[in-house]
Amino acid sequence: MRGTRGRSQVLVATIVAALALASVPALGAATAGASVRANPVQGISWQTCPPGSAGAEAGGFTCATVRVPLDYQDPAGPKIKLAVVRHAATGRARRGVIFINPGGPGFSGTVLIPAFIGLVPRVLLRDYDIVSWDPRGVGASTAVQCFPNLDAENAFLGDDAYFPARPDQQAGYISRWATFGKVCKARNGALLRHVSTADTARDLNLLRRALGQPKLNYVGVSYGSYLGATYANLFPRRVGKMVLDGNVRPPPGPTADGQTPAGVFRCALAAPREWPRHWRRTCASAGGAAPKNARSQRAVPPRRRPNGTPCSLV
Repeated sequence: MRGTRGRSQVLVATIVAALALASVPALGAATAGASVRANPVQGISWQTCPPGSAGAEAGGFTCATVRVPLDYQDPAGPKIKLAVVRHAATGRARRGVIFINPGGPGFSGTVLIPAFIGLVPRVLLRDYDIVSWDPRGVGASTAVQCFPNLDAENAFLGDDAYFPARPDQQAGYISRWATFGKVCKARNGALLRHVSTADTARDLNLLRRALGQPKLNYVGVSYGSYLGATYANLFPRRVGKMVLDGNVRPPPGPTADGQTPAGVFRCALAAPREWPRHWRRTCASAGGAAPKNARSQRAVPPRRRPNGTPCSLV
Protein backbone atom coordinates (compact mmCIF):
# COMPACT_ATOMS: atom_id res chain seq x y z
CA MET A 1 0.00 0.00 0.00
CA ARG A 2 2.89 2.31 0.86
CA GLY A 3 4.47 1.72 -2.55
CA THR A 4 1.21 2.50 -4.34
CA ARG A 5 0.82 5.73 -2.38
CA GLY A 6 4.39 6.72 -3.21
CA ARG A 7 3.89 6.11 -6.90
CA SER A 8 0.66 8.10 -6.88
CA GLN A 9 2.40 11.06 -5.23
CA VAL A 10 5.14 11.01 -7.84
CA LEU A 11 2.59 10.75 -10.62
CA VAL A 12 0.59 13.67 -9.20
CA ALA A 13 3.70 15.85 -9.06
CA THR A 14 4.67 14.90 -12.59
CA ILE A 15 1.25 15.52 -14.08
CA VAL A 16 1.03 18.88 -12.34
CA ALA A 17 4.36 19.73 -13.96
CA ALA A 18 2.85 18.67 -17.25
CA LEU A 19 0.45 21.63 -16.98
CA ALA A 20 3.15 23.42 -18.92
CA LEU A 21 1.87 21.49 -21.90
CA ALA A 22 -1.50 23.17 -21.56
CA SER A 23 -0.09 26.67 -21.10
CA VAL A 24 1.68 26.91 -24.45
CA PRO A 25 0.04 27.68 -27.79
CA ALA A 26 -1.45 24.79 -29.72
CA LEU A 27 1.24 22.31 -30.64
CA GLY A 28 0.05 21.87 -34.19
CA ALA A 29 -0.78 18.28 -33.36
CA ALA A 30 -2.53 16.53 -36.20
CA THR A 31 -5.79 14.74 -35.83
CA ALA A 32 -5.75 10.99 -35.42
CA GLY A 33 -6.24 10.42 -39.14
CA ALA A 34 -3.44 12.71 -40.33
CA SER A 35 -0.51 11.27 -42.21
CA VAL A 36 3.16 11.44 -41.25
CA ARG A 37 6.02 11.44 -43.73
CA ALA A 38 7.32 8.00 -42.94
CA ASN A 39 6.61 4.44 -43.87
CA PRO A 40 2.84 3.91 -43.57
CA VAL A 41 1.56 2.42 -40.33
CA GLN A 42 -1.85 1.07 -39.52
CA GLY A 43 -4.09 3.33 -37.48
CA ILE A 44 -5.31 2.29 -34.06
CA SER A 45 -8.84 0.92 -33.82
CA TRP A 46 -10.19 1.81 -30.39
CA GLN A 47 -12.69 -0.55 -28.79
CA THR A 48 -14.60 -0.84 -25.53
CA CYS A 49 -12.21 -2.05 -22.84
CA PRO A 50 -12.69 -5.70 -21.78
CA PRO A 51 -14.99 -6.26 -18.78
CA GLY A 52 -13.04 -6.34 -15.55
CA SER A 53 -10.03 -4.49 -16.99
CA ALA A 54 -8.69 -1.39 -15.28
CA GLY A 55 -9.88 0.77 -18.17
CA ALA A 56 -13.41 -0.61 -17.93
CA GLU A 57 -13.50 -0.23 -14.15
CA ALA A 58 -12.28 3.38 -14.27
CA GLY A 59 -14.69 4.38 -17.04
CA GLY A 60 -14.04 6.80 -19.87
CA PHE A 61 -11.34 4.64 -21.47
CA THR A 62 -11.10 2.79 -24.73
CA CYS A 63 -8.62 0.02 -25.44
CA ALA A 64 -6.75 -1.35 -28.42
CA THR A 65 -4.19 -3.94 -29.46
CA VAL A 66 -1.43 -2.83 -31.80
CA ARG A 67 0.87 -5.19 -33.67
CA VAL A 68 4.54 -4.17 -33.88
CA PRO A 69 7.65 -5.91 -35.21
CA LEU A 70 9.34 -8.32 -32.84
CA ASP A 71 12.64 -7.29 -34.41
CA TYR A 72 12.91 -3.80 -35.89
CA GLN A 73 15.79 -5.02 -38.04
CA ASP A 74 13.20 -7.28 -39.69
CA PRO A 75 10.03 -5.15 -39.83
CA ALA A 76 8.26 -7.57 -42.16
CA GLY A 77 8.99 -10.50 -39.87
CA PRO A 78 7.13 -11.84 -36.81
CA LYS A 79 4.89 -9.44 -34.89
CA ILE A 80 4.05 -9.04 -31.21
CA LYS A 81 1.12 -7.19 -29.65
CA LEU A 82 1.00 -4.10 -27.48
CA ALA A 83 -1.97 -3.42 -25.21
CA VAL A 84 -2.88 0.29 -25.35
CA VAL A 85 -5.38 2.37 -23.39
CA ARG A 86 -6.76 5.85 -24.11
CA HIS A 87 -8.74 8.46 -22.22
CA ALA A 88 -10.08 10.66 -25.03
CA ALA A 89 -10.07 14.45 -24.67
CA THR A 90 -13.36 15.63 -23.26
CA GLY A 91 -13.33 19.07 -24.93
CA ARG A 92 -13.96 20.09 -28.51
CA ALA A 93 -10.64 21.87 -29.04
CA ARG A 94 -8.53 18.73 -28.93
CA ARG A 95 -4.83 19.61 -29.01
CA GLY A 96 -3.20 16.22 -29.40
CA VAL A 97 -2.00 13.26 -27.37
CA ILE A 98 0.06 12.91 -24.21
CA PHE A 99 1.72 9.53 -23.74
CA ILE A 100 2.47 8.46 -20.16
CA ASN A 101 4.85 5.75 -18.96
CA PRO A 102 4.50 5.18 -15.19
CA GLY A 103 7.91 3.55 -14.70
CA GLY A 104 9.27 0.17 -13.75
CA PRO A 105 10.68 -1.12 -15.79
CA GLY A 106 7.70 -3.37 -16.06
CA PHE A 107 4.80 -1.31 -14.71
CA SER A 108 1.56 -1.75 -16.63
CA GLY A 109 0.37 1.50 -18.15
CA THR A 110 -3.03 -0.01 -18.96
CA VAL A 111 -3.53 -0.63 -15.24
CA LEU A 112 -1.84 2.32 -13.52
CA ILE A 113 -3.02 5.16 -15.75
CA PRO A 114 -6.72 4.26 -15.37
CA ALA A 115 -6.13 3.94 -11.61
CA PHE A 116 -4.64 7.45 -11.39
CA ILE A 117 -6.64 9.25 -14.08
CA GLY A 118 -8.58 11.17 -11.44
CA LEU A 119 -5.35 12.92 -10.49
CA VAL A 120 -4.80 14.37 -13.96
CA PRO A 121 -5.69 18.09 -14.08
CA ARG A 122 -9.00 18.74 -15.81
CA VAL A 123 -7.44 21.09 -18.34
CA LEU A 124 -5.29 18.23 -19.66
CA LEU A 125 -8.22 15.83 -19.72
CA ARG A 126 -10.19 18.44 -21.64
CA ASP A 127 -7.54 19.21 -24.27
CA TYR A 128 -5.56 16.01 -24.71
CA ASP A 129 -6.01 12.31 -25.26
CA ILE A 130 -4.14 10.54 -22.46
CA VAL A 131 -2.56 7.34 -23.80
CA SER A 132 -0.53 4.62 -22.14
CA TRP A 133 0.46 1.05 -22.91
CA ASP A 134 1.99 -2.10 -21.52
CA PRO A 135 5.57 -2.19 -22.83
CA ARG A 136 6.66 -5.27 -24.76
CA GLY A 137 7.24 -8.20 -22.44
CA VAL A 138 4.78 -6.88 -19.83
CA GLY A 139 1.18 -7.34 -18.76
CA ALA A 140 -1.46 -7.62 -21.47
CA SER A 141 1.11 -7.07 -24.23
CA THR A 142 3.10 -10.03 -25.54
CA ALA A 143 4.61 -10.90 -22.18
CA VAL A 144 7.62 -12.73 -20.85
CA GLN A 145 6.28 -15.62 -18.77
CA CYS A 146 8.99 -17.57 -16.97
CA PHE A 147 6.65 -20.01 -15.20
CA PRO A 148 3.22 -21.46 -16.00
CA ASN A 149 1.61 -19.31 -13.30
CA LEU A 150 2.34 -17.03 -10.37
CA ASP A 151 2.07 -19.82 -7.82
CA ALA A 152 4.79 -21.77 -9.61
CA GLU A 153 6.99 -18.68 -9.73
CA ASN A 154 6.52 -17.94 -6.02
CA ALA A 155 7.26 -21.56 -5.14
CA PHE A 156 10.51 -21.41 -7.11
CA LEU A 157 11.70 -18.12 -5.59
CA GLY A 158 10.67 -18.77 -2.00
CA ASP A 159 12.36 -16.32 0.38
CA ASP A 160 14.68 -15.21 -2.42
CA ALA A 161 11.78 -13.26 -3.91
CA TYR A 162 12.84 -10.47 -1.52
CA PHE A 163 16.06 -8.47 -1.70
CA PRO A 164 18.63 -9.84 0.79
CA ALA A 165 18.74 -7.97 4.09
CA ARG A 166 21.95 -9.62 5.37
CA PRO A 167 25.30 -10.46 3.75
CA ASP A 168 24.81 -14.19 4.40
CA GLN A 169 21.67 -14.11 2.24
CA GLN A 170 23.35 -12.68 -0.86
CA ALA A 171 24.92 -15.83 -2.32
CA GLY A 172 21.64 -17.75 -2.28
CA TYR A 173 19.75 -14.76 -3.67
CA ILE A 174 22.19 -14.29 -6.57
CA SER A 175 22.23 -18.00 -7.35
CA ARG A 176 18.43 -18.28 -7.31
CA TRP A 177 17.93 -15.32 -9.61
CA ALA A 178 20.67 -16.52 -11.94
CA THR A 179 18.74 -19.77 -12.29
CA PHE A 180 15.54 -17.77 -12.73
CA GLY A 181 17.16 -16.00 -15.69
CA LYS A 182 18.08 -19.32 -17.28
CA VAL A 183 14.51 -20.56 -16.88
CA CYS A 184 13.19 -17.38 -18.52
CA LYS A 185 15.65 -17.66 -21.38
CA ALA A 186 14.66 -21.27 -22.00
CA ARG A 187 10.95 -20.37 -22.19
CA ASN A 188 11.19 -16.92 -23.82
CA GLY A 189 14.52 -16.73 -25.62
CA ALA A 190 13.20 -15.35 -28.91
CA LEU A 191 11.20 -12.63 -27.14
CA LEU A 192 13.81 -11.69 -24.53
CA ARG A 193 16.34 -10.86 -27.22
CA HIS A 194 14.05 -8.03 -28.25
CA VAL A 195 12.84 -6.72 -24.87
CA SER A 196 14.95 -3.61 -24.42
CA THR A 197 14.52 0.08 -23.72
CA ALA A 198 15.55 0.89 -27.29
CA ASP A 199 12.92 -1.47 -28.71
CA THR A 200 10.30 0.01 -26.37
CA ALA A 201 11.25 3.50 -27.60
CA ARG A 202 10.75 2.26 -31.16
CA ASP A 203 7.35 0.92 -30.15
CA LEU A 204 6.49 4.32 -28.71
CA ASN A 205 7.49 5.97 -31.97
CA LEU A 206 5.25 3.59 -33.89
CA LEU A 207 2.33 4.41 -31.56
CA ARG A 208 2.98 8.12 -32.10
CA ARG A 209 2.84 7.63 -35.85
CA ALA A 210 -0.25 5.42 -35.66
CA LEU A 211 -2.07 8.24 -33.85
CA GLY A 212 -0.99 10.79 -36.46
CA GLN A 213 1.13 12.85 -34.10
CA PRO A 214 3.99 14.72 -35.80
CA LYS A 215 5.83 14.95 -32.49
CA LEU A 216 5.74 13.11 -29.18
CA ASN A 217 4.26 14.70 -26.05
CA TYR A 218 5.33 12.51 -23.18
CA VAL A 219 5.35 12.16 -19.39
CA GLY A 220 7.78 9.61 -17.94
CA VAL A 221 8.21 8.74 -14.27
CA SER A 222 11.29 6.99 -12.84
CA TYR A 223 12.25 4.39 -15.47
CA GLY A 224 9.85 6.26 -17.75
CA SER A 225 12.37 9.13 -17.69
CA TYR A 226 15.04 6.75 -18.99
CA LEU A 227 12.69 5.62 -21.74
CA GLY A 228 11.98 9.24 -22.66
CA ALA A 229 15.69 10.07 -22.83
CA THR A 230 16.26 7.02 -25.02
CA TYR A 231 13.44 8.11 -27.34
CA ALA A 232 14.89 11.62 -27.58
CA ASN A 233 18.25 10.20 -28.59
CA LEU A 234 16.80 7.84 -31.18
CA PHE A 235 14.24 10.30 -32.60
CA PRO A 236 15.46 13.82 -31.72
CA ARG A 237 13.37 15.50 -34.42
CA ARG A 238 10.17 13.88 -33.16
CA VAL A 239 10.30 15.24 -29.62
CA GLY A 240 7.50 17.64 -28.72
CA LYS A 241 6.97 18.38 -25.04
CA MET A 242 8.51 16.04 -22.46
CA VAL A 243 8.26 15.89 -18.69
CA LEU A 244 10.80 13.47 -17.18
CA ASP A 245 10.42 13.09 -13.42
CA GLY A 246 12.34 11.03 -10.87
CA ASN A 247 15.10 10.76 -13.43
CA VAL A 248 17.11 7.61 -13.98
CA ARG A 249 20.46 8.74 -15.34
CA PRO A 250 21.28 6.96 -18.60
CA PRO A 251 24.65 5.18 -18.67
CA PRO A 252 27.39 6.61 -20.89
CA GLY A 253 28.38 4.96 -24.14
CA PRO A 254 25.40 3.30 -25.81
CA THR A 255 26.24 0.60 -28.30
CA ALA A 256 26.21 1.12 -32.02
CA ASP A 257 22.56 0.11 -32.54
CA GLY A 258 21.21 2.44 -29.85
CA GLN A 259 20.97 -0.28 -27.21
CA THR A 260 22.28 0.53 -23.77
CA PRO A 261 24.31 -1.89 -21.68
CA ALA A 262 22.14 -4.50 -20.02
CA GLY A 263 20.95 -3.85 -16.50
CA VAL A 264 19.97 -0.24 -15.98
CA PHE A 265 19.79 -0.97 -12.27
CA ARG A 266 22.66 -3.35 -11.57
CA CYS A 267 25.13 -3.77 -8.73
CA ALA A 268 28.59 -3.60 -10.23
CA LEU A 269 30.29 -6.32 -8.21
CA ALA A 270 33.59 -5.56 -9.90
CA ALA A 271 35.81 -2.89 -8.40
CA PRO A 272 35.96 0.45 -10.25
CA ARG A 273 39.34 -0.48 -11.74
CA GLU A 274 37.54 -3.30 -13.57
CA TRP A 275 35.17 -0.94 -15.37
CA PRO A 276 37.22 -0.61 -18.60
CA ARG A 277 37.20 -4.40 -18.90
CA HIS A 278 33.46 -4.44 -18.09
CA TRP A 279 32.75 -1.91 -20.82
CA ARG A 280 34.68 -3.86 -23.43
CA ARG A 281 32.87 -7.09 -22.52
CA THR A 282 29.46 -5.42 -22.53
CA CYS A 283 29.91 -3.61 -25.84
CA ALA A 284 31.46 -6.60 -27.54
CA SER A 285 28.62 -8.89 -26.47
CA ALA A 286 26.10 -6.37 -27.80
CA GLY A 287 27.81 -6.19 -31.18
CA GLY A 288 29.25 -2.70 -30.73
CA ALA A 289 32.69 -1.32 -30.19
CA ALA A 290 33.89 -0.29 -26.76
CA PRO A 291 34.54 3.44 -26.34
CA LYS A 292 38.14 4.29 -27.16
CA ASN A 293 38.38 6.21 -23.90
CA ALA A 294 36.94 3.34 -21.87
CA ARG A 295 39.07 4.32 -18.89
CA SER A 296 37.15 7.57 -18.62
CA GLN A 297 33.71 5.97 -18.87
CA ARG A 298 32.97 6.30 -15.17
CA ALA A 299 30.62 9.22 -15.66
CA VAL A 300 28.27 7.50 -13.19
CA PRO A 301 30.42 6.94 -10.09
CA PRO A 302 29.83 3.77 -8.04
CA ARG A 303 27.59 4.13 -5.00
CA ARG A 304 27.95 1.81 -2.07
CA ARG A 305 25.27 -0.25 -0.39
CA PRO A 306 25.43 -0.61 3.42
CA ASN A 307 27.45 -3.82 3.06
CA GLY A 308 30.06 -2.07 0.95
CA THR A 309 29.09 -3.55 -2.42
CA PRO A 310 29.43 -0.85 -5.11
CA CYS A 311 26.16 -0.22 -6.96
CA SER A 312 25.92 1.80 -10.11
CA LEU A 313 23.65 2.65 -12.97
CA VAL A 314 25.56 0.71 -15.61
